[in-house]
Amino acid sequence: MALVVVVAGCSGGNDAGESPEIRAGWQYTYDMPLNLVRKLNLVDPKDGVVSWTRFESGPAIFPALSNGDIDVAMMGAGAAITAMSNGLEVSIVGVSQVISANEGLVTRPDSGIADARGLRGKKIGVTVGSSGYLGLINLLEANGMTIEDVTVVNIGFAQTVPAFSSGDIDAAFIPEPYRARLIEDGGRMLTTTADIGSVPAEMASTTVWIARNEFVKSNPRGLAAFLQANERGRAMWEQGDRDVDGVLAAVAGELETTVEKARTLARAVEFPSVPQLLSAEKFYSFGPGAAADSNLVRSLTELAEVQVGFGQLKSVPSIADFVDVQAMQELGRATKSG
Repeated sequence: MALVVVVAGCSGGNDAGESPEIRAGWQYTYDMPLNLVRKLNLVDPKDGVVSWTRFESGPAIFPALSNGDIDVAMMGAGAAITAMSNGLEVSIVGVSQVISANEGLVTRPDSGIADARGLRGKKIGVTVGSSGYLGLINLLEANGMTIEDVTVVNIGFAQTVPAFSSGDIDAAFIPEPYRARLIEDGGRMLTTTADIGSVPAEMASTTVWIARNEFVKSNPRGLAAFLQANERGRAMWEQGDRDVDGVLAAVAGELETTVEKARTLARAVEFPSVPQLLSAEKFYSFGPGAAADSNLVRSLTELAEVQVGFGQLKSVPSIADFVDVQAMQELGRATKSG
């Protein structure tokens, strides 16, 4: 059943009756709702026509948002906080995925690491400041150690694979699709971010939708249609819609893996539903009240405090000023009435 969210007095179109363009930024991902929206054009064309631009990382999207070249984009929560701190006039309007079960510590078979206590004195590849770095710190603390008890090799995701293969590092805390490549190279999965259970680490493993404030203001119908399409994509994925297999094959090609591996990895990702995004229970929830009272703002604030501790930020921004709950809450009301 299609959901239609209309903001009173805002058609989102132009005088000629043409649908406005919605310019979206994305990154290669196992986010199947997003991929279904992208591949199947799930946004109702009367509400907007989506053009897609791919980026290599969240920070790479900042200039495009600042210049007004794109309207809405997916990025990690940590990158979104950095965007806020850099003065970008943007708001978090949705949560697309939580990858904490798809990120973790992989050890080399010859590393001698049998459990977390065996990490002491070892060389660990990780991107400093990432969710994996948070996970590593939490894992060490849970086992009576600190980051000073290991040798941190600050390395990018793509560079981790050859470093692991050559033995330059003993283990790596890394997300997909790189984690799977380390396992294929003989690595052993020791733990995941989800197993550690740290809200800042899980928040850092969460991907959000961030939108320019001008777009939120000038085209609320387009934004609503975009979020609605992602909810439709989530339902298609969960229900095993007949179009899923074709899109999954295309995604496997983009990520240079097999369809079955892509399916397995995508199934390990949490794609929050609208009711979950408005629940009072989830750490990433927008509702049900004002932004300042939401779990999302509290969790992002915790993550920002950690980023300040890392030296990534000078101070914690006022997160509540950058979280827009209106579109998600209106979508939730439409879901109930539909």
